[in-house]
Amino acid sequence: MVSDQPAGRRRHGTEPLSRHVVLASGDLDEARRGIGNVFVPHQVDVAGPGVVAARLHAVQLDRVTFAYSRYGAPVEIGGLGAMGPCYHLNVLHRGAVRSWRGRDEVDQSRRGEGVVFTPDEGWRMSWGSDCAQVAVRIDQQALHRHFERTVGRPSGRSIVFRFALDESPAVRSFVSLLSSIVTELDTTAESWLSSRLMVAQVEDFVMSGLLAAQPHDHCDALAAPPGPSRPRHVRRAMDLMVERPDDPLTTTDLADAAGVSVRTLQAAFHSHVGMSPMEFLRDVRLERVHRELADGGAHTTVTAVALRWGFGHLGRFAVAYRRKYGRSPSDTLRSGG
Repeated sequence: MVSDQPAGRRRHGTEPLSRHVVLASGDLDEARRGIGNVFVPHQVDVAGPGVVAARLHAVQLDRVTFAYSRYGAPVEIGGLGAMGPCYHLNVLHRGAVRSWRGRDEVDQSRRGEGVVFTPDEGWRMSWGSDCAQVAVRIDQQALHRHFERTVGRPSGRSIVFRFALDESPAVRSFVSLLSSIVTELDTTAESWLSSRLMVAQVEDFVMSGLLAAQPHDHCDALAAPPGPSRPRHVRRAMDLMVERPDDPLTTTDLADAAGVSVRTLQAAFHSHVGMSPMEFLRDVRLERVHRELADGGAHTTVTAVALRWGFGHLGRFAVAYRRKYGRSPSDTLRSGG
């Protein structure tokens, strides 16, 4: 990933994000905990001769994390279920790796090759002793919201990217630009991280670039001609529901906040969003339920989470959840994503 960096910006042999060391350890358990805290909990076992010399360099923004990691020994890495509420892009920096997502399997041995892990599928990896990767973690809810703002309507279901990074010019350009971001984070991170505007712009670029470059199951929506822009009162009501989904909002509350009548708001939502205001609010609350279940612990129950988010009819809730995420709520809780 870092092979396309501007000349002279990084000393020869220096590892990416070397100014942002989170972990440097010869202890495998310590490495597992440290890397799991930044990305996702997992199991890791040494799979052959070699000395563990793990490193993790990472910069966590708001909704996106950039990281570089290596183990120094051949290892088998397995997820404790699905990836969880995030998209995870791995790009090979050196060495070789075999990756699995669900039933798909990809071998990589060339610098710049990569894969995209998605929230709702199991995953594992087999790293060679000299393997090192640059990774980008993107919050699932943030990516879905970005997609919805881009196309002007809800995603309807979780976005699934093609597993192996495409070999198209668009993906090569995207990876090259990611490399430039990593380089800048190594040289000017302080000024970036102190600017909320810069952080938001970088994150929006990453999400836009991934959606535009890497094939996925929502590409048709991106290719469709843009519809008319949403009226201000629709945007105001949508923002209120996204910011305060745990409030007992009614259509009347939303219409009052938006400064229009209930009938005007309902008609505008059907015309510009493709659903009623309450259907949109239900979708937002389903996303919050999904996140809580994916992050749930031993004492989390589907019933408690569903009721907390206003889903009193558990049968209808389960049907709506499966329609959106392709699995049952209990499956998400059991697998951690």
